[in-house]
Amino acid sequence: RQPLEDARQLVGALTPTESDNAMLAISIATEAATEGTLTLTHLTQFARWLPAYDVHLNNTDTPQLSIERGAFVSQFTDEDWTDVAITLSTSRPDGQSEPSGLSPWRRHIEKEQPALAKTNAGRLAEMDLRESAAPMAEPVLIAEEASYSFGDGINATYAYPTPVSVSSASDALHLALGTLALTPATYAFANPMRDETAFLMAEATNDGGELILPSFEANFFLNGTYIGQQEMPLIAEGDDIDFSFGPINGLRLSNKVTNKVTGDKGVLTTRNEQSETRVLTAENLTGRAWDLRLLGRVPYSEQQDLEITHQATPAPTETNYEDQRGILMWQRELAVGESFDVKLSHTLQWPSEMVLR
Repeated sequence: RQPLEDARQLVGALTPTESDNAMLAISIATEAATEGTLTLTHLTQFARWLPAYDVHLNNTDTPQLSIERGAFVSQFTDEDWTDVAITLSTSRPDGQSEPSGLSPWRRHIEKEQPALAKTNAGRLAEMDLRESAAPMAEPVLIAEEASYSFGDGINATYAYPTPVSVSSASDALHLALGTLALTPATYAFANPMRDETAFLMAEATNDGGELILPSFEANFFLNGTYIGQQEMPLIAEGDDIDFSFGPINGLRLSNKVTNKVTGDKGVLTTRNEQSETRVLTAENLTGRAWDLRLLGRVPYSEQQDLEITHQATPAPTETNYEDQRGILMWQRELAVGESFDVKLSHTLQWPSEMVLR
């Protein structure tokens, strides 16, 4: 009876399933008993991996910043992978593999046509389609780190040190890829024109010798407490890093408009004029001093007929902050119990037949 059962199992293994899976059949003929190894290589579009990070800041007298790198691995091949060797790569064979072309640019003029209502297809084309977040992950299998390679200078690979099992269409498997330790500087970032509190920031340089891949799966922790999830940008080796670790509730901000006037001006000619004065304040109600960086804004114009004058007291540390016109930044130490005020005023003048936007 056992040989019959063995035969049924063999027939079942050789019989194609009713799904759309492909089946490979190989015939081998030999005159004598032999042994060998068969290696099959193929591509599938039903497997993926996503970078995942836990970013920890220990905000002490000597701050420490660590980035625990990981990956969510999932597959939907209808085949369970048991005790397989996993190597992750940043190569994207399903993406663009050759440079784009550039066509000649011919300009012409024509009579203006009435604007047409946007079609449903046009609306769909403008939608921001993002990959859905990976499913809830299983625990990390082991604490060993993956070996990192950037040998060709283009693609990074991560070879996991032990075999793993990944079931088809199951929860994504979470693999540990190692930890990067960085030395940060912390500061309080204040934007009184938009926020009621300052935010704790950590800046550092990626000097860990590795590329930090972009991801929507980045969890942030401050002194061991979960802060929230943020998007991780692509950070190359040598790039500067600026991470936010939540609000500093004891650093209170205010934005008060103390004067705003709009009217006509002139005797023989009439011009419109608008003036405004506001005060931005940061008040330190915490028990420690902070390196404060405060943002403010004044209007700017690219039209000769729109004249703008402005004043800022005290003078800002940096104008056109991060190459943004009209954005000002003040940097100073804010002691315990101290308040810092910035006074901004501006005047706009423009022809009466025009409208200010």
